[in-house]
Amino acid sequence: MSFPWPETLHLVDMGSQSVNTASSMGKMLITMLAGFAEFERNMIAERTTVALRHKKADGEVYNHVPFGYDAVDGQLVPNRAEAFIIARMTALRTEGTSYHRIADYLNDRGVPTKQGGTWRSQTVKNILAAANAA
Repeated sequence: MSFPWPETLHLVDMGSQSVNTASSMGKMLITMLAGFAEFERNMIAERTTVALRHKKADGEVYNHVPFGYDAVDGQLVPNRAEAFIIARMTALRTEGTSYHRIADYLNDRGVPTKQGGTWRSQTVKNILAAANAA
């Protein structure tokens, strides 16, 4: 089955050059351009990973401020009230309480989330996972 697509690619950002994608030379050029694009994308990902790892190791804010911390002058500073809530969540979880029940427990007592919303089981699970990873 043949597709009605043209076999010519017009590269606008390269002086409007035409490349015959059906020819060997055209296929090689497209393959090389795709390879360089993937290389650049991988280099960006590596640089981003290194920068975020460095910020995290230095205790700098690198994303949203996690529950249990506040951002002060670009640095993460422990929030004692939130640390107490994390300790309570940990104790409840150690007793075998489900994430859903812990969320209900916090909501019933009017404990605010970092954003001031209601607690969800996945939020509790994520906070406890982060606390255990630290």
